[in-house]
Parts: sequence; structure tokens; C-alpha cells
Amino acid sequence: MASWLSAWPCMNYLAHIYLSGNDQQILCGNFIGDGIRRKESMHFSHGVRRGIELHHFIDGFTDHHPETENARKLLRPVLRKYAGVALDIYFDHFLGAKWNQFHEQALEHFAHNCHGLLDTFEPRMPEKSRRFYHYMKAHNWLVNYRDMKALNTVFAGMSRRSRFPNNMHIAVELLEVHYEELGAHFERFFPELQRASSRFLDQK
Repeated sequence: MASWLSAWPCMNYLAHIYLSGNDQQILCGNFIGDGIRRKESMHFSHGVRRGIELHHFIDGFTDHHPETENARKLLRPVLRKYAGVALDIYFDHFLGAKWNQFHEQALEHFAHNCHGLLDTFEPRMPEKSRRFYHYMKAHNWLVNYRDMKALNTVFAGMSRRSRFPNNMHIAVELLEVHYEELGAHFERFFPELQRASSRFLDQK
């Protein structure tokens, strides 16, 4: 990822948290995994380190999968270097919108429980993760990414904060134009990511 994009943390936290399964330590490690170096991870428990490793596995699998590569090609003429960042958010939108296909618990209850788990881990979070967690929780991103109005707010804020010219302010419009095609990419990609993540966690 280009250095001028690395200031933004991973933006698809609903997917990361969902793929952590039922292990609290793995979930917490997965949440803070963005930007944690291997040397820094040694300060945490085995379970949290495993979650950090899972985070990087998910990112690598996603970045190199043919479905996400094709989806980024669709977005790149308009969003350029920001296509991958936007796609992370789009795919969390589709996961939230299709939540009942993937989880028996209502998304609102799932998010509430995840916030409770992360609250207990917050004192041990790196400062960057803690600041982002406060913002994510306050704006209820785990639930609200499924809502187009909320996405407009997220992308508009990202556009303003960027030091470089960008078209993030029209990212929701772009999502609406290509909604069916991007949704199809998600439908083909996400089950493969689920299976790959499960296999990764099965490796002790």
C-alpha cells in the first residue's frame, strides 16, 4: 500500500471481526492487527498474536484474489489509488446488507457484543487502534456501513482528510452505479475468504 494511504487503518472491520469466530483474543488481535509489526506483537498473548496473524492473512488473501482484483479494476478509473480502500468499505457494506445469510444473530446485537469485548481489551490497544475504536464505536460503523447515507458521511470525511486530489466524495455514487456487479464479486469472493480463514485458524 502506498505510504500516503497507510495513514488510514483497515476499513473493513465488520469482515475482520466476523471472520475471527468466537475467540475473544483472536477478535481483539484481528482488530488491532493493522500496522502491528511482528516484533510489537510479541508483547501480547498467544491468542491475540494469532488474531494479528489472521488479520494479515485476510488482507493478503483479499488483496490477491481475482474477484477483488477485478472489482478494483472497475473502480480504478475513477478512484485510482483509493480503489482498494473504497472496495474494503463496499464489501463491508455488502456483508452488513446480506448479514442474515452469514449469521443467525441480528447485526445490531452482534455489534453490541463485539463492542463489549473490545471495551475490555481497550486499555491494551495501541494508541492508534484505541483512537480509531472510539470513532468506530461512536458512529456504529459495524452496523451503519450497510446504510448509504452513513457511507456518504464516511467517504466525504475521508475525501476531506486526504492530502491528495481524490474522488472519494462520489464513492457512494460509484457504488450505486455498479451495485449489482460489485455485489456479485462479493458473493463469489466472501465464501472463499470464509473457508480460507477457517483453515488458517485450524492451523495451531
